Amino acid sequence: MAKETRDIKIIIEKFKNELRKLGINPQRTILYGSYTKGEQKEKI
Repeated sequence: MAKETRDIKIIIEKFKNELRKLGINPQRTILYGSYTKGEQKEKI
């Protein structure tokens, strides 16, 4: 199922928080692929 933009933002923030717990402080996060263009599709 394709995710909504707000869902993707939540997932990214959770991932960044987990990285911080490991002592990794990302300066920026780059999302690439179909989600960046809003062209994500449901997987069959």
